[in-house]
Amino acid sequence: NVGLRCLVLWNNAIGAGGAAGLAHGLAANSTLQILDLGGNAVGANLLALKDALIGNGGLHTLGLANAQLGEEGGVAMAEVLEGNRSLQRLDLRRNALGIAGLMAIHLAMKSNRAMLEVALDGVGEGTLGDDAELQASFQAEIKAACARNAAAAGSPAALLDESGSVST
Repeated sequence: NVGLRCLVLWNNAIGAGGAAGLAHGLAANSTLQILDLGGNAVGANLLALKDALIGNGGLHTLGLANAQLGEEGGVAMAEVLEGNRSLQRLDLRRNALGIAGLMAIHLAMKSNRAMLEVALDGVGEGTLGDDAELQASFQAEIKAACARNAAAAGSPAALLDESGSVST
């Protein structure tokens, strides 16, 4: 479909077959700009989508909130961030990415110049002690990398300070 620009499949119980179909469609589609797969158990099927997400040059927003991504999913998303140069917004809220997933995303953001926003609310919930500090540090550095990219792109997002308020 060359006219489809936004596809929201929130909470649709997408399984392995659906993920494979989506991967095939993403590989053939350059017009889709927004894809929201939040609320689906994408975690186990993310590897089927990874190559298609890397190769898709039209997608700028990807929603994976509450998609049961674990550390392996975080690492796979880091690979997407390294390979995809059009993705600007990524929603990873309420996923247990763990230290390995957040560290991989943090490292991928060092070379990524397109990503403007990575939503990570609720990613470290329930983590205690040194692990919580490390996760918070990775999250802050990911946010800083997004701000760097926004400033370089002249994006209005660059005008937001750390609290989300408009800076003057």
